[in-house]
Amino acid sequence: MRIGNFGELFGVVRQVAGDAKGVVDASLVSAQRSGRGAHADSIAQARELPGLDELKELQLLLLEEMVASSEVSRFAARVTDRTGAFEDGEVVRIGAFNLIRNGDFLAFDGSTGTLQTLPRQPPSRFRALAEALQEATEGPLPMAIDPTRGQLLGLLIQTPDLPERIRQGSYVGYVIIGMGLAGIAIALWRLIFLHAVRRRVRAQLGQREADAGNPLGRIFAVFDAHRGLELEALSLRLDEAVMRETPALERWQGIVKVFAALAPLLGLLGTVVGMIITFQQLTLFGTGDPKLMAGGILQALMTTVLGLIVAIPLVLLHSVVASISRSLVELLEEQSVGLVARRASQAAGEPRV
Repeated sequence: MRIGNFGELFGVVRQVAGDAKGVVDASLVSAQRSGRGAHADSIAQARELPGLDELKELQLLLLEEMVASSEVSRFAARVTDRTGAFEDGEVVRIGAFNLIRNGDFLAFDGSTGTLQTLPRQPPSRFRALAEALQEATEGPLPMAIDPTRGQLLGLLIQTPDLPERIRQGSYVGYVIIGMGLAGIAIALWRLIFLHAVRRRVRAQLGQREADAGNPLGRIFAVFDAHRGLELEALSLRLDEAVMRETPALERWQGIVKVFAALAPLLGLLGTVVGMIITFQQLTLFGTGDPKLMAGGILQALMTTVLGLIVAIPLVLLHSVVASISRSLVELLEEQSVGLVARRASQAAGEPRV
């Protein structure tokens, strides 16, 4: 009976020692205090019952891990940077959750005992917290920690950033982005041009002397040149002048409108292409590995997103540009009609011969 109880106890001790070794070796605390799992490993590999002193050392190892999880400590270590070069410097350990150096988050490889700078870092707000913590001499200070002890930061490396997302859209995505940039550039250029024209037209409204540097001034010049014509002929001359100014005010608006309509259509085209790629992968490799289908699905979704991202601002910009140009054309027509009306009033007031 006693032998059976001791055998069961021996198995439990070995299992606990093996689990403790795995936890300790993978812990970020081991980046500062290496070789801590040797004692637990010796108990796990032992062929006989450990003594009381060995069990106390195992207990102290677990207690040390618990206490270290609540500490913020600094130590000197060698770190591999993003280029693969080694650098010696101060590393800050936040419990068993994070390792930071110069505002960068580090990863610890328990199998080799090395520290590497993550090739992709968290957002800047988290790096600012890390940098402030490393430079601080007293606390408390806010800090973002990884409760999974490095797993979330490890997944961060596999998360695509914005350039990678754009590359997932493939050639259709590049066409959509190029078209969107061209459309936005044209719309902004037309906005600047129309604002300048509107400013000159408003300045012309305050003076009667015709200025050929703005559309309204050129209409005034046409009126002054044909003042002596009959009312109908004068009205036709002014209508001709307004029609001559209108294309310059509405130029390139059609291109922006076409780009706004084409962007979601190209996004739909990219969606169809991505689904074709996905079904090709299914035909060749089956449904065993979902990762094989991920490329086509990502392309399908990204082109749709890009098409909407491009179309929405282009529609808004086209509406603004069209509204400004329409208001300018209406102002020219209003002033043209006003000139004819004043000319008619003057003719009605002239004495008849």
